[in-house]
Amino acid sequence: MSHPHVICDPRTIEAIVIVASDSRTLATDTSGKRIYDRVTAQGYRVVDRVIVQDDVSSIREAVKSACD
Repeated sequence: MSHPHVICDPRTIEAIVIVASDSRTLATDTSGKRIYDRVTAQGYRVVDRVIVQDDVSSIREAVKSACD
């Protein structure tokens, strides 16, 4: 079953940038910053940008928290 593409107003969509890294901080994370810049340039609102340890449990917890 196919679903039609729905065009949304970017102002109604919020995003969270989650970066998994054992060595980066918000100050040194260039890829997360690039994602943040691209998302906001398209008009979307980034409500948080976080860096978590690069392990399954930390990533899983960050995604669950983002969904709450």
